Order: sequence, then C-alpha cells, then structure tokens
Amino acid sequence: MKKILFIPLILLVFSYSKPQPRGGIIFTFDDQSVLNWVEYRDLFRKYDMKATFFVSRPQLLDQGLISGLKTLQSDGHEIACHGVNHLDARLYRGSAASFYKEEVEPAISKMNDMGFKIVSFAYAFGLAPDSVDHFLLKHVKYLRKATWNMNSTLLENYDKIYARPDSFNIVSSMGIDCNYNIALDNIESGILRAEKNNEVLVLHAHKIDASGLDYTINPAYLEQVFKLCKKDKIRSYRMEDLEDFFSHLNLTDSH
Repeated sequence: MKKILFIPLILLVFSYSKPQPRGGIIFTFDDQSVLNWVEYRDLFRKYDMKATFFVSRPQLLDQGLISGLKTLQSDGHEIACHGVNHLDARLYRGSAASFYKEEVEPAISKMNDMGFKIVSFAYAFGLAPDSVDHFLLKHVKYLRKATWNMNSTLLENYDKIYARPDSFNIVSSMGIDCNYNIALDNIESGILRAEKNNEVLVLHAHKIDASGLDYTINPAYLEQVFKLCKKDKIRSYRMEDLEDFFSHLNLTDSH
C-alpha cells in the first residue's frame, strides 16, 4: 500500500490597511472661463488632478457653457458657486442675511436648477466679515476665502491657506496666477508642509493661458505644479472632499 504524503499548507495572512493620508492639495479656479477650462481638461487627466471650479454669474451661462461645466463635472471636478453678481462682501452695506439673499441664494438656486449640487462658495475678492461667514455656513458646507503672496513669503508660513482637522469649513486659498509670481520651489514648500502635517493646501487661479496677463496661469507653469504633486506623492482633492478627508484621517489615527 502506497503511503500518501500530506503536505501541510501554510496559509499566509496578510493584513492590509489603507495608508494614512499624506496631506492633500486643492486647486480652485474662479469666474467664468468655462470653455478655457474645458480646453485643458486633458492636462488635469494626464496627472490625475481634480479641481473645484467656482462659477460666477451663472444666470449668464448659455447652453454651451452649461454643457462645458457638465463635462468638467463628468471628469470628476467639483462645480461650485462664486456669486450671482461678483459682489464684494466687505463693501456690502446690508446684513449678512441680505447678502445671502441678494448674492448667494440666487446663484446657488440657478446652479441647482442646472443640475449642479452646490456645497461650496467662494467670495468674490476673497474676503468677508465674520458675520457673513457664520450666516452662509447655514446654507453651504464650505467657504473659500483668498489671500495673495506679494512679498515672496514662503507658503509654508501662511497658516490660513491650509485646511486642518479643526478648521476646514472656512479656508483661504493662495493665488498662483502669473501676477503673483510664486516660484515653483515656494509652491513645493507648501506641498511639503501639507504632506508633513496631513493638512490640505488650497490654491486658486483663474484663466489658463500663456498670455502673461494678470489673473491668468500659464499652462506650462500649472503642469510643473502638477509634476511637483506627483513627485511629492500628494493627492489633489476638491473642496467638497474635505470632511471625508479629515474623517478618514481621524479613523486612521485612532488605529
């Protein structure tokens, strides 16, 4: 009778857990350069970059522009609100409730009617009184303010342009259009801070083109910023992702 050899099977059990977030970056674009943004959609896709597009004066959008926004949305970008008349909240003479009723609610309503679910709002001219912030947060989830780097200060020193676990519903962004002349190594200093601290760096620009005009960002420069993100292994997010990002961060920290 032949002997039957039993070869024991050694089961290797690998435990897998998702890596902790390494910080993040949010690219935001303001105003109404919809067809221009669509023109550069392949640049975003090439580097797997997502963005939040803050659209102003939605009542003026024709069907072609609405279709362009839906194309961007289908690519995974967030479509958000930048106001119905691009009013400066600092100069507005009425109450916070009146500012919402005149500038914010009509724009959000119009965009909702177009099929966009609006959760983020960016102030025209980047600033607003605290009273307006508090009122608007009853109606939107995220507010984006803005700041500018005029003195070549390192981005890593601007605390308010980083979303953090205890401060992400209201966050400022750093302007990176050509008129702000921010060097790439300065951008990288901001990326490295976000990566180190598990924060989210927020940036803003406007039209993408090589004209060199104020409030434009050169596509070659933007591509270099995207390459820095890939080099430093930092992911792009949208404004609407912030709560999920920090919720996941809290879960991984607790294990």
